[in-house]
Amino acid sequence: MRKYNIKVMGQSYEVEVEEISGNSQPVVKNIQTSPAPAAPVAVVAAPAEAAAAPVENRPAVPVNTENLAAITAPMPGKIVRVAVQVGQIVKKGDLIVILEAMKMENEIVSNLGGTIISIHVASGAAVNPGETMVLIG
Repeated sequence: MRKYNIKVMGQSYEVEVEEISGNSQPVVKNIQTSPAPAAPVAVVAAPAEAAAAPVENRPAVPVNTENLAAITAPMPGKIVRVAVQVGQIVKKGDLIVILEAMKMENEIVSNLGGTIISIHVASGAAVNPGETMVLIG
């Protein structure tokens, strides 16, 4: 088990992640959170998208802190493509990231349904095992 402290929009979360050998999907075992915000939290996307709507016009995304999960890198590699955006709703099994490792492209899929809360990697970035790539709530 590895413990990580993750800060999302000012909220601190302690995440405990179990490493599973032979399985390419990370699993979050236990999450302890600070008190949940009383109102939905507005999610702000990175300014990388030129055609994105202005921040003030984006709808608030409700964050379910009870089911917050980190999708972590199962192996060292390079991010080829991030297939999701902040605020996007995903289902279990949806493609999240394509990770290149040892000249092979590995599809990292969501292990639960929810809303993309934050993205911590970009195309071309190098990641290490256990590094948080995406938070889903």
